[in-house]
Amino acid sequence: MTRNRPPQKKKPQERIAARKHAPRTRQGVSRFTVLNTLQLLLLWAVTILLFFVFHQKPMKYAALAPGQRAPETVVATVDFQHRDLAETRLRRTQAGEAVPPVFQISMAPFEDASQSLKKIFNRVERLRAAPDEESDELRRSLTDTLDVLGLDLRAEDFAPLFKENRIEATHERLTESMRAAYASGLISPEDRETRFRGLAPEAVIHLYREDDRVQASAAIDQLATPAEAVHEIARQLSRQRDIPDLGDAVYRRLLAKWLVPNLEYNQARTGTLREEARQRVKPVSREVVAGTTLVKSGSRLNEQDLIKLRAYQERLRELEDPFARLLGALGHGLILLLALAACTGLYRLLKHRRRFEYREVTLLALLALISLLLFKLLLFAASTPGVIPPALLDTMLPYGLAPLLGTILLGGGAGFVVGLWTSLAVATLFGEQYSMFLLGLFVAAGASFVARDVKRRSSLLRAGVFIGSIHVIFVLIMAVLNRPPPEIIALQAAAGFASGLFSAAAAVILIPMFESMFDITTDIRLLELSDMGHPLLQRLALEAPGTYHHSLMMANLASAAAERIGANPLLARVCAYYHDIGKLVKPNYFSENIQQEDNPHDEIAPSMSTLVIMSHVKEGVDLARKYRLPRPIIEGIREHHGTGLISYFYHQAKEEEKGGHSRIDDKDYRYPGPRPVSPEMAILHLADSVEAASRSLEKVTPSRIENMVDEIVSSKMKDRQLENCELTLAQLSEIKSSFTFTLTNMLHGRVAYPRNESGNSESAAQVQGPKPQDQGADRPSR
Repeated sequence: MTRNRPPQKKKPQERIAARKHAPRTRQGVSRFTVLNTLQLLLLWAVTILLFFVFHQKPMKYAALAPGQRAPETVVATVDFQHRDLAETRLRRTQAGEAVPPVFQISMAPFEDASQSLKKIFNRVERLRAAPDEESDELRRSLTDTLDVLGLDLRAEDFAPLFKENRIEATHERLTESMRAAYASGLISPEDRETRFRGLAPEAVIHLYREDDRVQASAAIDQLATPAEAVHEIARQLSRQRDIPDLGDAVYRRLLAKWLVPNLEYNQARTGTLREEARQRVKPVSREVVAGTTLVKSGSRLNEQDLIKLRAYQERLRELEDPFARLLGALGHGLILLLALAACTGLYRLLKHRRRFEYREVTLLALLALISLLLFKLLLFAASTPGVIPPALLDTMLPYGLAPLLGTILLGGGAGFVVGLWTSLAVATLFGEQYSMFLLGLFVAAGASFVARDVKRRSSLLRAGVFIGSIHVIFVLIMAVLNRPPPEIIALQAAAGFASGLFSAAAAVILIPMFESMFDITTDIRLLELSDMGHPLLQRLALEAPGTYHHSLMMANLASAAAERIGANPLLARVCAYYHDIGKLVKPNYFSENIQQEDNPHDEIAPSMSTLVIMSHVKEGVDLARKYRLPRPIIEGIREHHGTGLISYFYHQAKEEEKGGHSRIDDKDYRYPGPRPVSPEMAILHLADSVEAASRSLEKVTPSRIENMVDEIVSSKMKDRQLENCELTLAQLSEIKSSFTFTLTNMLHGRVAYPRNESGNSESAAQVQGPKPQDQGADRPSR
């Protein structure tokens, strides 16, 4: 750019864009520094509140499991009590065993017997009431029924009932006697002798009726066998005066057929009663005096050792002086504050700049806070008995969530730093757990590495597997040092791998939300927009095919140049696809889409043509907003021409005004801007002009292409189109080299196919000769 040219006054759009990247004034630096500092201090304060005010500090030995070796020798410094696990278990076992087994009294046999008995007495009643000519037939029918039921009886055995007409009363008395016997419970001689095969060693059982109500606790020896019940019922019925006496033999034969054992063992109810009895036994406590060695370093820990250690830690916490606790919280808070300052400085070094964007700090603080809230929730679950085993807490914490989100949304440096600070915060607040910090550090480094090239949401699954694998490897390393039981190693490895998958799944859900909240466009979103099936690109291909082809060629130029200088090639490519969508409104006014000989610009003044050409920028922005394209795409549409001069119509207007009194001002023939700000937008700006100009080359050679690229870049610099962009001269040189290389390959020539005797062209494989000149565009790009 030239120094003897007077500076141009920037338009409002340029001032807004330039303000994003220009050095801040002292007042601006102070304002943003204060806001960012307040956000970081708020994160620090919330962290302290989470882990000290709403306090469930984990026990120092909570992560130890039975079978591990003690990390140190522990000697009690205070008296305390702990639960005697062995004695408590013994007493609870005894209490459970003291509960008699439960047997259900089944009345199903009685129902069957009463139906059969009813059938017999109905036939007896019919026989009694029948006339003499039918009695023989009914007597034979009754005898047959008795035979079918397996009773050694004849119709004549019921003759006493015929004389006194007491059939119904006898039937009822017999049925009630059977019901009473069954309701009291009938036991087989074998079960009485073997105490139900050892189920009731104390010879006492609980009896339950089928309606689930307790009937009684009964001694086995007091329960009647079927034979005893038959004898007793027959004896009682024979003594009854209000019913005919059928005789002891008849009663015995009837009852012996249908009185059977009806006690069924109820295992589920027995287990419930015994468990209730065990739970009613209070834990047995033992006193430990100060000076007692609880465990020795390197010794194998059992469950009782862990109970003693945790009870000792709980007692120390109860005796802790509030002032000492406050000092401890203050010390941890200062450590976290220093760590926060160190991570802030590290991030500035990684970003190679002095200042943070306000929303960037907000997002990083929010990611850290979400991770800490998850850690707090898991800590609360591990502190609740029976929810999460404490031995799994260290490895199942989702260390990978914040680094994954930070890397995808803001870059690898952001992901590593936020993961580093959350790991350090958790390790400090969990009682200076060195292993937790190391695991978090390794996961942060791995996540920021594997997620830096994630461009598809499905790729996050691979990142989750990678993070889970880091957890598993760390568990195996710690297993070599601590030597826990194999089952604990397996559970910790599984929990760690699941943590990695959870981090990836949560990232898939949270990324769209953060993209919307903070107006961030990730490579995942850009790759989705690069799909040529997008409605805008489909419209461009059908309604403005020349512009569509220009955009594709320009995308190749921009992507290759961005990759050469370390910019974002995907962003450059996608911006190139959409940069000219505004031409969809009036496609036939742009040279690449003019198919017929009639040029619509021939009918209007140059000033009007300029307005039509310039309007495609505004129309493109409107279309982009209508289709909800992200902010970088809109910036590409707005900045791809900068404030460049529409030279064709400017010179045409000057020619038409020669000799006139009006003066042509070039400001009226310049795009509204703003000028490119980011490297990707500068590449887009240059690639647009280079691709269009390349179509007008009459003879395509590498030297001509190189000269053309040099001229265009030099003219842009002289026109001060790149002065708001952070591009170095070395990067501009790389961009020009990339443009030259790409255009040389894009505009390569073809051999001229000579015609054979039949008049058809020969194939390229059959002909060798000099390459012809590539024909350039018929019209200059407007």
